[in-house]
Amino acid sequence: MTIRHLGCEWVVHYRPLFDTPQKKYCKNGNTCYHIYMVANFEWDEKKNHENQEKHGVGFEEAQRAFQDPYRLIIQDSLHSETEDRWFCVGDIGTGIVTVRFTMRASTIRIFGAGYWRKMRGLYYRQKGQP
Repeated sequence: MTIRHLGCEWVVHYRPLFDTPQKKYCKNGNTCYHIYMVANFEWDEKKNHENQEKHGVGFEEAQRAFQDPYRLIIQDSLHSETEDRWFCVGDIGTGIVTVRFTMRASTIRIFGAGYWRKMRGLYYRQKGQP
């Protein structure tokens, strides 16, 4: 399974959460981007409460998606105006969630999470499940 992004085909490689750096490679062998996975998380508590009410997922629970060995990390190029934004799609035990986040130094800042169907289908296709 590949993920198309800006004319490039990302090939997803599964690696442990704290493996640094985690690289994604284009099919042609060029390195496309790096993302460093770290153990530090932060979020705005007001936004966390709003997210729980709207989507039924708290950010403390959502951070478990990063521990899923089958998680997908996908750049969110549509909403990245002033900083790079990302999606982490992973299983948290109560379902497949999509976590919206950005990197700030060595910290993952979560600003959204939910059980969104579009990304769930991508996750299952990546794992080879219907």
